[in-house]
Amino acid sequence: MDENKVQMNIVEWILRIFLLIVFGFIGLYIPHVPPVYMLPLLFIILLFLITYHIYREHEERIKKILESRLPARIFINDKNRLEEEMISIVNGSKKFIMATGSRTRVKKYLDAIEKRVKKDGIEYWRILLGNKLHHELHEHLIALYDDKKVHIRWNKKESFSFILLTENDVLLALSDPRPNIFSSALKISDPELARDYKDYVLILWGNSQDVNKEDIEKMCVECSVLCKN
Repeated sequence: MDENKVQMNIVEWILRIFLLIVFGFIGLYIPHVPPVYMLPLLFIILLFLITYHIYREHEERIKKILESRLPARIFINDKNRLEEEMISIVNGSKKFIMATGSRTRVKKYLDAIEKRVKKDGIEYWRILLGNKLHHELHEHLIALYDDKKVHIRWNKKESFSFILLTENDVLLALSDPRPNIFSSALKISDPELARDYKDYVLILWGNSQDVNKEDIEKMCVECSVLCKN
């Protein structure tokens, strides 16, 4: 139970006790009090009940306003659900898709990006992190490399976390308690926050290096082994 609910429960119990005291007072003394003197007391009780009702309505109205202005947040800790959300974010983009990281290997997710770029003209930014990437991502990048709406760079620091970003949604990777598994993330739907993260990714982009197709192939875990052999 959160702090606001606790406070509301306390207020409600105080009001209930107050009413019990008032009605108990009425029950004890009403036989000895002339009716004319009871009218002010009844008026006070009526005014109190009306005020309390207005207070509750006002509180509910404020609560709805605050909830409508807060960004929608979804905590994800399931691999399949995470993949579905990633594809949903890609399909919901109208202008651009930004992504950081090199460990992505979800084929449906990568295919969804390719479709949005090739068929819908969505601009795509990808910053590779570290010195290794999976073959699925390698093929994905090579398929899009020559497209003018696709921008690929590399940053040697792998310490930056995975981010998937569009003009409306931000998906941030979270540390998973299970090693070598990516199944935990936070999805936030908020255009203003998305603009802030876009600025962050562009700064990271400015501190990263251009890569060519040969560079990407050398980073591919599978292809680099074949080249050595």
